[in-house]
Order: sequence, then C-alpha cells, then structure tokens
Amino acid sequence: MNSNIVPKDTTLEAARIQFLILRKLGMEERAKMAIEMSDGLRATVESGVRHRHPEYNDNMV
Repeated sequence: MNSNIVPKDTTLEAARIQFLILRKLGMEERAKMAIEMSDGLRATVESGVRHRHPEYNDNMV
C-alpha cells in the first residue's frame, strides 16, 4: 500500500483494514456511502453558514 494515501492520523495497519472492507463492499454500497458523506458535509457547511450569517435566507445559504 502506498503510504502517501494514508492520512497522517491513521496507522498503516488501520488503513489496510479500511481498504479491505471498502473493497468488499459493492459499487452500490460505496456509492451510497459517498452520497451520505456528501450530504453530511453539505449539512455541516450549511449549519456553519447559518451560524455566521443568521440574516441569510435559504437561497443565500
């Protein structure tokens, strides 16, 4: 495994296990995970914008 793709806060062994698990998932499950992560990030960013700019309406956020 290329150590350049392992996050600095993750051990090489933990990364290997994570990649093994991801490889076992089907395309549908990996796509579902990606969509869920995107939705989660979008909600986090939206929350931050609303916190910093309470005067913004939904379209502005």
